[in-house]
Amino acid sequence: MKESMVKYFVLIKTYIKYYHKYPMSIFLKMIYLPIQLLMYMFLWIAISKYSEIDLKYLICYYLFVILLTNAFPFAHIASYIHNDIFEGRIFNFLVRPVSYIVPYAAQYISWMLCYSIVFFPSVLFVIIYAKIKLLNVLLFCVSLLIGLMIEFLIWINAGFTSMRIEKVKGVIMVTMVLKSLSSGNLIPFQLLPDNVRRIVECLPFKYYISEPINVLLQGKEPDLFFEYIVSAVIWIIALCLMAALQWNCNIKHLQMNIS
Repeated sequence: MKESMVKYFVLIKTYIKYYHKYPMSIFLKMIYLPIQLLMYMFLWIAISKYSEIDLKYLICYYLFVILLTNAFPFAHIASYIHNDIFEGRIFNFLVRPVSYIVPYAAQYISWMLCYSIVFFPSVLFVIIYAKIKLLNVLLFCVSLLIGLMIEFLIWINAGFTSMRIEKVKGVIMVTMVLKSLSSGNLIPFQLLPDNVRRIVECLPFKYYISEPINVLLQGKEPDLFFEYIVSAVIWIIALCLMAALQWNCNIKHLQMNIS
């Protein structure tokens, strides 16, 4: 166990050094994220005139939408997995002492550690601006970690479909469309029609945008938060089982000509 943890930390430190070599990507986020937020403000002001939702809530909500959607290019994970399979690099991972998805998980964790330079000051601004309670902040941290784990597993499953199909681009596009419609990315769930809201709330995409943001801004009763955690854990288990099933069923039959 200790040796495995050392390997994981080495991978994370390696990716952190890699991102430190190219700090411009983080610096650009510090520039264009505020600009992007400012551009949306005109839309939110117009929406607040025809809705009961408070403008302060909309500003905080979409600030976190921008932060979370730009946190890490999860869709690239599916593309990388497809390239590993298509080019035969996946077989190199089979002889390594770590699981195939561990390098991708380490890459994600290291990027989030670097991205915290942008993320944490934004969270602090929202806490002060909206006068968020400390309990809401703690619940937000828990729900955010769970949500990011669910998103990571969704893209891992999307990537593993390339073991069965030649091109994974269609799967990526479908997943991105479902994410945009069902995560609260485009519009808060409160503004959706009741029938549409019932459907999207049954999908796992809400756990990494809509739910964490509302936990922070609006809070949750203890019993409702417990139900939220249970349902999220069920999705994590289901996605893990789905990924394991795809891997175990398909890796045995995967053939590749490498020259």
